[in-house]
Amino acid sequence: MLLPRAQQGVPITKLNIIGERQRFGVQVLAAGLSVVHADADALFVRDPTPLLAEGDIVASRIWGKPLSVVRKWGAGVCTGFYFLRASNRTLAFARRVQRAVAAKASTHPEWQQSDQYFILSLIHISEPTRPRLIS
Repeated sequence: MLLPRAQQGVPITKLNIIGERQRFGVQVLAAGLSVVHADADALFVRDPTPLLAEGDIVASRIWGKPLSVVRKWGAGVCTGFYFLRASNRTLAFARRVQRAVAAKASTHPEWQQSDQYFILSLIHISEPTRPRLIS
């Protein structure tokens, strides 16, 4: 993944890195490949491969935002570990997330919130019933 470089006039901030991660993910999905992302501090206590067969979007759980959705579902989506299956539906969803993150960045350049908010909000809009939450 190519991240923005400070010497090119783009400060390296959490939001810029999140934006680049979303941009890159969309490109990978558009090429017909699935995406697996794990933060460097995500530790696996067992093989996560069987979980990837569970759905088009598989992610670790977190108590996050928006709180209204987290309280309703009992957990939120954590982008410390997630899987996006290559499909037209998942690609469209990833593009919506990318646009939401970019729109927030354009109006709030100092904003340091995560893309988790937009992912959870957009899943809730498209799938208002509680998804299957895997512990």
